[in-house]
Amino acid sequence: MVKNIKRYRKELEKEGSPLAEKDENGKYIYLDFVPVTFMLPADYNLFVEEFRKNPSSTWIMKPCGKAQGKGIFLINKLSQIKKWSRDSKTSSYKLGFCRFCTVKYTPSTSELDNMFVHLTNVAIQKHGPVMNNDKHCFECYGYDIIIDDKLKPWLIEVNASPSLTSSTANDRILKYNLINDTLNIAVPNGEIPDCKWNKSPPKEVLGNYEVLYDEEMAQSDGPDRDLRSRSGQSTGTKGNRGRDSGKPVLTTWK
Repeated sequence: MVKNIKRYRKELEKEGSPLAEKDENGKYIYLDFVPVTFMLPADYNLFVEEFRKNPSSTWIMKPCGKAQGKGIFLINKLSQIKKWSRDSKTSSYKLGFCRFCTVKYTPSTSELDNMFVHLTNVAIQKHGPVMNNDKHCFECYGYDIIIDDKLKPWLIEVNASPSLTSSTANDRILKYNLINDTLNIAVPNGEIPDCKWNKSPPKEVLGNYEVLYDEEMAQSDGPDRDLRSRSGQSTGTKGNRGRDSGKPVLTTWK
C-alpha cells in the first residue's frame, strides 16, 4: 500500500496535479495522510536513522503477510527488533496453485498479440471475455485509520481480508448490515446471478454504500455520467433488476 501511494504521489507530481502541492517545508498539503513507514529488514538502516531522530517515539510493527491484527506489536527500543538487522532467511513453500487463460491456447502466429491466450496474470485475465461476463465478482476491503490528537486521520493500512467476526452487539449489527448490503449489490433480489443484469445498481439497493468510482462507466460514457455515479443517481440504462414492477427488491440475508 505504501509503495503504491508513493508511486501515485510521484505520478501526480509529474502531471503537475494540484493534489501534489507541497508547503514551504516540502510536505504534501493534500497527500500527507500516511505516517512514516519502513519495510524490514530491507529498510532496517533507514529505520534506525529515523528512530534515532526521535528516540522517545513508539512504533507499530505489523507483519506484511498477516491480517486481522495478527502479529502486531509496539516497540520503543531498537533492541526489541534486533533480529531484523540480520540477514533474512528464504524458504520455498511446497504447495501452490495453477492459473489458466480464459482463451484456449494456440501456437498460431496470428494470436501472438492476444494476451488472453498467452498470459495467466490475474490483472490481464480479469479483462478477458470469460471474466467480463461475470459481473458479480467483488472484493471487500477494510481501511485502518488512526486519529491523532489534532483529529487528523492517518491511513495505516488497507486489509484485503478484514475481520467479519463480532465481539459486541454494535459490532455485530454493523458487520451484518455490511454483508447484507454487499450481497444485495452482488446478488440482487436473492436470485441466481445473470450476466445480463445491469452492472450499475440504482441508489435504492446500495444500502450504506456510496459509489466512489465506476471505471467502466467512466470509460464508456464520459465524465458527466461518472459524476452521476459518484452521487448515487440512477443512470437509466438497461432498466432495473426487478422483474415485475421494474423496481429493485431488497433482500434480507440471514
